[in-house]
Amino acid sequence: MAIRIPIVSEWDGRGLAKARRDIKNAEGFLGKAGAAAKAFRGTLLLAGTAAAAAFAKISADAVMLASDLDETQNKLNEVFGDGANSITKNLEKSAREIGQTRQQAYDAAATFGIFGKAAGLAGDDLVGFSEELVRLSADFSSFYNTSPEDAITAIGAALRSEAEPIRRFGVLLDAATLKQRALAMGIYEGNKPLTQQQKILAASEEIFDQSADAIGDFDRTQDGLANSIRQNQALFTELQTYFGEGLYEGLMSSADGMDDVEGALESLGGAAKGAGSFFGNFLKTIGGAANNLQKGIDEADSFGEALDNLFRGANQSRVALSGTVSSAIAAGKAMRGAAGDANALANGLENVTDAAPKPSSAFYSAFGQMRKWD
Repeated sequence: MAIRIPIVSEWDGRGLAKARRDIKNAEGFLGKAGAAAKAFRGTLLLAGTAAAAAFAKISADAVMLASDLDETQNKLNEVFGDGANSITKNLEKSAREIGQTRQQAYDAAATFGIFGKAAGLAGDDLVGFSEELVRLSADFSSFYNTSPEDAITAIGAALRSEAEPIRRFGVLLDAATLKQRALAMGIYEGNKPLTQQQKILAASEEIFDQSADAIGDFDRTQDGLANSIRQNQALFTELQTYFGEGLYEGLMSSADGMDDVEGALESLGGAAKGAGSFFGNFLKTIGGAANNLQKGIDEADSFGEALDNLFRGANQSRVALSGTVSSAIAAGKAMRGAAGDANALANGLENVTDAAPKPSSAFYSAFGQMRKWD
């Protein structure tokens, strides 16, 4: 009789190994996502701070532009008196047409107006004198490809009898030239030095006479690249100035309602505090969103670590189970060997039994008689 105990054991750890690799990859991804979230949060905070700083600077610059324009307007009022309203309206429209801001045009008109008053001009004559020189400065800047400020400075210097700055614009002035021009204008008799009034009027006429090629150049080339850039730059500055005027008027109206400077400063501080609170809450909201995102990523990291620990435990169980299976296989082999020995013993006993002599009929007869005795 043979005893057989079949024991089969097979383990494939490739699926578990792949799962662990996937967990490792997921952990790496989550780690990178966490780092990206932290960087994103920092970027948002920096962007918010930069935006607030940029807005503050733009507002401050705009208010300064508006304040400068207000001061220049006051200067126009002093120089032109009753004619200030007329020249302001004329230049507000023409400034954009000649690629200048109101500030540039008003300031130039005030400068030229001072010289015109010194020459004895007034009323409409003074307004016309200044407006013509303002437009000439635009033609100079276009024809000689320079800034309006450079042209205005050079013209102003020429009216002060400084000949050198105007030379770069093709105008040559000296004492003899000015006397000839004054004679032609009928304001000089030729036997005395020129007065300051005569010099201003003569220089103005001579500048226009020697600038025939440049006069009207801005209108002729206003569609060109250089003048288009000047107009766009002036437009951008004007937009800033209009923005600043709104802020400036608001600040001034608030200050007018205060009893003293301290009250005005407190009001301004309250406005600044309100703006700061708005941006602070904005940044806080963004920062909170970034923190929540980071918490989610941290929790995902914890979940990933838990899964990894689970797979580590499973792997350890697999190792232990593998050892148990190996022991079972060894036990099975031992039992198989014992079964073989037992089978051999049984076969031997069977052979002995077969080899032993069988009892005779006389033996069975005698055995039967013995039972009857009982």
